[in-house]
Amino acid sequence: MHVHLLGGTDGVGLDILGYQKYLNALLYAGVTTVMDTGNVEPFVLQLRAAVRAGLVLGPQIYCVGPILDGADPVWPALSVAISSKDQVPRIVQSLADDKVDFIKLYVGLSDQLIHAISLEANKYKLRTIIDQWRRNGSADIAAEGIAGFAHFPSHRISDENIAALKAHNIFLISTLAVQESSLGRRFADLSFLDDPLIADTTPKRALDALRKQNAGLNQEQLADKSDYTMHVDLKGAESNVPRLLDAGILFAAGTDAIYPGDFQGEGLHRELELLVESGLTPLQAITTATKNAAAIVNASAEWGTLEVGKLANIVIVDGRPDRKIGDTRRIAVVVKNGVVLDRAALRLDHSRIPDFQETGSSMAPVW
Repeated sequence: MHVHLLGGTDGVGLDILGYQKYLNALLYAGVTTVMDTGNVEPFVLQLRAAVRAGLVLGPQIYCVGPILDGADPVWPALSVAISSKDQVPRIVQSLADDKVDFIKLYVGLSDQLIHAISLEANKYKLRTIIDQWRRNGSADIAAEGIAGFAHFPSHRISDENIAALKAHNIFLISTLAVQESSLGRRFADLSFLDDPLIADTTPKRALDALRKQNAGLNQEQLADKSDYTMHVDLKGAESNVPRLLDAGILFAAGTDAIYPGDFQGEGLHRELELLVESGLTPLQAITTATKNAAAIVNASAEWGTLEVGKLANIVIVDGRPDRKIGDTRRIAVVVKNGVVLDRAALRLDHSRIPDFQETGSSMAPVW
């Protein structure tokens, strides 16, 4: 429920031409549905339509279109800059006409603009989600008319904030995987890069670069190398998981892929492992990526559970993921819309998909 279908392997550069590589990686990992939470608007709308029409092979795509940010956007290539409430009606109407699934708000918007956009979106039966960095999960933003937070808080939030989230019927999307990768913690043991869900779908040059950058570093050195150590408290973020569950607050699994150590497809399996590390049972974690995900996009009647009449989007694994969450990785069969996919054909093959040069970018990172 939180990906970006254009990111380069470093999480900052762009690789729009390599879209089939990312779509294949998601399907290879058993991910049959995604929500793109910020993209170049014409590109992601065309990609969504092409997948729906069967012209492009990929997971079902929900999308927000662009990110709505303040006058000086953090991610200019993906954003619409808003500096005045006078802009709001035209922008919201345009997004409604494009039939986006949510409107995504970002950190540069004032609380007044958050409220104005959410109010205008409601006229079109559109909902807003937001990433406000350190203010994710805060009670004041929850009161501005948003539907949900696109990220889990990067720190432990108060009981009062949890009560406010409940009172305003706010949902959240967990993105522990990107928080872990931003701290460098995952690179303490580089053997994870040999996982077939990564190795079979990622350019070798990208994996070689990650090994070179992180080889021989201990956890302290990895943390020192990170720009996010002062901003992300992973243990604090994880402590929110059982508390949100106990409060009856809806949340679904996301990853914010792609970032170094946070891969399309494989990243969702890592997210489930981190949710279990946070205190969920394996089945509770799986539910966040299935039933809860469908609930967030108002699609519970169509998919999310195994029931007669729903889409046959099914992952069959060789194991007991209800007992051991890591067994979600042991994928035997992927079925999308009733069709058994040829997983071998989804492996990265540069004779069919070139290793495109990623564009550079001066954009700042998400955290």
